[in-house]
Amino acid sequence: MTILQAAHIVADGDNNPYNPIPVEWEDGPSSWEEYGHDNNPDICGLRLLTVAEWESGRYWERNKPVLVSGVTDGWAALTHWKKQEMLRRYPNAEATMGDAKVVGETGPDNAGKNLSPTTLYDFITKYMYDPTKYFFDRKIAIPKPMLDDCTPLPMPTSAYFDEPIGRRRSIIRSKSDPRLRWKDHLAISIGSDLQGLTFHNHPEAWNIVIFGKKRWILWDHARWKDNATLQDHTTRDWANDDLHVTGAEWIRRLYPDTDRQYEIRNHGHDCIQHAGQMMFIPHKWMHMVVNIGDTVSVVSEVGLGMGEGKKPEDFLYDPNYAARNEEFWLQFARGSFCCSLVIMVISLVRLIRPSWFQSHQCNIICSLNPKRHSKLG
Repeated sequence: MTILQAAHIVADGDNNPYNPIPVEWEDGPSSWEEYGHDNNPDICGLRLLTVAEWESGRYWERNKPVLVSGVTDGWAALTHWKKQEMLRRYPNAEATMGDAKVVGETGPDNAGKNLSPTTLYDFITKYMYDPTKYFFDRKIAIPKPMLDDCTPLPMPTSAYFDEPIGRRRSIIRSKSDPRLRWKDHLAISIGSDLQGLTFHNHPEAWNIVIFGKKRWILWDHARWKDNATLQDHTTRDWANDDLHVTGAEWIRRLYPDTDRQYEIRNHGHDCIQHAGQMMFIPHKWMHMVVNIGDTVSVVSEVGLGMGEGKKPEDFLYDPNYAARNEEFWLQFARGSFCCSLVIMVISLVRLIRPSWFQSHQCNIICSLNPKRHSKLG
């Protein structure tokens, strides 16, 4: 009996539509027929590089997304992270889970109480096939053996680890050495078919699929950065109260729209990433991801440090309250600024043209305070 065959009995009471739980990743349900495609150049338009081409061309220095093949060649994760073996080796590894659509709106780092703590074993055996449960957290502490399973990391990071320890210290002191990119950070993403974060952006990053497939929608930062209306109309369901929809729903229901297809086909990319491939996402490019089948990947992003583990208080933070509070202070600051500006102008007019100010004083006060105007009237 496999670990999962024993575990599916435990999962009977949970919101798990697949029972018994698929034994290996490739046994899970897949929506390839609806969501897959052949990376036609007119649709995807990305170069598929070899690792040697990625390294010799220093593509991490370019502001263009690329796909790189053969990145996981030689990785121990290809065997250690098979579902049964992962459960045997790393059952107590820290994990968190949450609704991908909700987490996508805030980002996993600021999801707070929208994430729940769990373990790798419990997530896979109890929650993975619940459509509201997705495992992607950039702050958990990944066990060192799991990190070691994902080596060698892509360049330029691998060049850092090739250096002697003494030399590494001088590289760190330089702070600007490109070999420091992604040095300390690795996140794990595990999700079932059609899971994935909705549209978001962040500093440059890479995503390597170990098992499964992902469909990517990428959109050039230069196209939307100064146009909030275009951004909302493209990424959200603006016809229905500006809803933030799941990636799968966006592809199925909103992507057929002519304007959206124009944006992605002319200013972005729509690509399928297969196991063993790395997707490089440039700085601030808008993107969303949809899993096709059970998918396991590792992710790294510039600027993030090593995950130190989640604390109980991390799950008490309310991102919705924080967003409302931020909006209040933003409006307050705007109001305070406008008020200060008006007072400054009035004081300046009073100083320069005192007689004019005296004769128009009542009109100025009434225009600034309608309630007082009604009392004076």
